[in-house]
Amino acid sequence: MSESPHIAIVIDLQWTLKHHHETFAGAYEFAQRQGWRCTVWPQPPSELADGRGQAKYDGIIARATKPLAESARRANIPLVNIWLSSSATDVPTVTPDYVRGGEMAAEHLAARGIRRFGYVGIRRDQCSALELSGVRQKVAEGGGQLRHLLVPQSHSDRSSMWDRFRTELTSWLLEWEPPFGILACSDMVARYVANTVREQNLRIPEDVAIIGSGNETVACTSPEPAISSIDFGYRRVGYRAAGLLHDILGGATPPAAQVVLPPSEVVARTSTDSYVVKDDVVARALRFMADESHRPIRVRDVVGHTHTSHRSLARHFQNVRGRTIIEELTRMRIGRAKRLLVESEMLVKEVAAACGSSNSNRLCETFQSLEGTTPGKFRSEHSRARAGG
Repeated sequence: MSESPHIAIVIDLQWTLKHHHETFAGAYEFAQRQGWRCTVWPQPPSELADGRGQAKYDGIIARATKPLAESARRANIPLVNIWLSSSATDVPTVTPDYVRGGEMAAEHLAARGIRRFGYVGIRRDQCSALELSGVRQKVAEGGGQLRHLLVPQSHSDRSSMWDRFRTELTSWLLEWEPPFGILACSDMVARYVANTVREQNLRIPEDVAIIGSGNETVACTSPEPAISSIDFGYRRVGYRAAGLLHDILGGATPPAAQVVLPPSEVVARTSTDSYVVKDDVVARALRFMADESHRPIRVRDVVGHTHTSHRSLARHFQNVRGRTIIEELTRMRIGRAKRLLVESEMLVKEVAAACGSSNSNRLCETFQSLEGTTPGKFRSEHSRARAGG
């Protein structure tokens, strides 16, 4: 090509979802690095070629519909799809791994001692079906119990649908014996679950631990309780989709199978900040550590809170958690540091103080050891999501 490629990015940015905004941000970041000219459309352009039959674009990245895919094929324009539920099944596609997302949520809950699992998803929705399959696989491996509730996509569209949803959700929840954990197909559905749980005078997370999907910061963090969520790394999806289009423009053969990218992480917040273990001594210690991890507590403080000896508590921890007391406390502090780095503007030294660390250097050393990166690099990578949506 004699001049910079002209790329159409077809995604509706009027939607406030991070899914749309982060995917676009990732695609546009790659485009900028390549010097591409970009045009953004909320819907597919009606014409992809001019009156002389010349293509108006060199490539398209889109939540592709079947008509768009057919139009792009007629105009001989390479197209990369970023929509899992697209009806255009014969085009190169990049999506998050929703199966792995379900697995990660189940692992996160299981690590807190949960044995009864629930999933609330959307009926006849591919993302929900894949997430549920991931949860089901992990629950089966661990010998737990799983129940699911699938509701219509239109559950909140009208008052009658909303009332029906709330009634159905309430009845479903009351069939459970606490404690149990729930993964919801979106953060807003997770928020609705949390509201309903509280209406039934159940405690979050002690009785019901809740995880959402998408890590929509506003929906997750306001109001309390803050909702844990799967961050699917949508920015990486957009970036990889643009990279795939770049390869195709360079003559590469499009992959026959979908390109599926693993989720970034489970972002732990208050809604899963609980530990359900049969050992009462360990349970008391974990609760104390979670409540006080923002203070410079030491192992002796944990021992004192449980009214047992250091040797006895260490033995309990090794039997129940498979790690030492200090390893558990360090893991909690790093988890808190990760949340603060992404969700606040605090300086690293302020984050260190808010995580009970004696100084920022020690936090950085521990962070590097456990996460394989520095706090600054972690914030830079993950906080781009906030700027993108």
